[in-house]
Order: sequence, then C-alpha cells, then structure tokens
Amino acid sequence: MFWTAETGGWLVKVGHSDWPDDSNSPTTSTAHVRISVAELEHTVETPVAERPAKSRLRRALGRG
Repeated sequence: MFWTAETGGWLVKVGHSDWPDDSNSPTTSTAHVRISVAELEHTVETPVAERPAKSRLRRALGRG
C-alpha cells in the first residue's frame, strides 16, 4: 500500500537543442514529464508455497 499526497509530484519541462550540420538553423524540442512520489506504508509478505496434497487424480496422471 502506498501513500501519495496531492502535491506528491512535479511537472518537469525537458528541452533539447541541436544544430545539425546540414541545417542553417537550430532545432529545439521540448517535452513535459510528470514525476510522482509515493511513500510505502505497509507491505504484505508473500506466503510460502506448499506442495499440493497427493490425490487419486495426481497418481492417475503420474504426478504424485
């Protein structure tokens, strides 16, 4: 289970500029990225797997 706050994130503007060799002007691109933050509140351990009980069907199929 995670706890998140309403303000637990940021909107980030990422920009990149490039001036290709075959161009007379620079190329600029921008993108917006949302970064969210959460805090782990509670973990649940995965139960240990147990071998299934032997049954007539498993014996008939040759699996036990």
